[in-house]
Amino acid sequence: DGRDGCARVNGEGRISSPVVYSPPRCGAADKIQTAFMTGPVSDPDSNPVPSHRLPQGIALIAAAMPHHPVIAELHRQSFDEAWSEATIRSVLAMPGAFGLLAVGAGSGGENLDVSSPEPDLFGFALCRVVADECELLSLAVAKSARGRGIGGGLVDVVIDQLRRMQAEDTLITKLFLEVAEDNIEAQRLYKKRGFGPIGRRPGYYHRDNGPAMAALTFAANLSD
Repeated sequence: DGRDGCARVNGEGRISSPVVYSPPRCGAADKIQTAFMTGPVSDPDSNPVPSHRLPQGIALIAAAMPHHPVIAELHRQSFDEAWSEATIRSVLAMPGAFGLLAVGAGSGGENLDVSSPEPDLFGFALCRVVADECELLSLAVAKSARGRGIGGGLVDVVIDQLRRMQAEDTLITKLFLEVAEDNIEAQRLYKKRGFGPIGRRPGYYHRDNGPAMAALTFAANLSD
């Protein structure tokens, strides 16, 4: 909707408006990104995020620009409206943006491959902080890894990190996302974590084999 003058990207592959200016980097997003650059979440000595948020054998690392091809490939496998590599690069470069990758616990985060039956990259979450709000721009889990709690774990870690920012005097009060109206499983996941619907966009998501689907806007209050 362009409310902050920059591209707004929803969870299934639409960019609502072009980038028209480039404000300074967001300090809160940089803090979150830096936390994950110090080591995987599953290592309590290198990162304060609790490992119980993720299934055994899965770790989180910060998404970096060199990861954009593998993120784009997993996005292509997950959504009808796939983001190109150029779009992923633009998202990662947006002010206030940060991303988390769910990878095999033994992976160093480079040369990730999502085309294999057991991919090194199991899922990702891309987010953006603007002022005192954050938006979950896109969330995807590899088909072979679904049903293991990775998607929910990614959302939990994002919420944990945003709430940690509050303890460090960086107030982020709400987390927003968009989800297709027919994606009941995802809606159930979000509702379990305190999200509720606040809006609807008719005919928003393109479908390759059917009519366009409405998008539901969800929000969670992080100050509760």
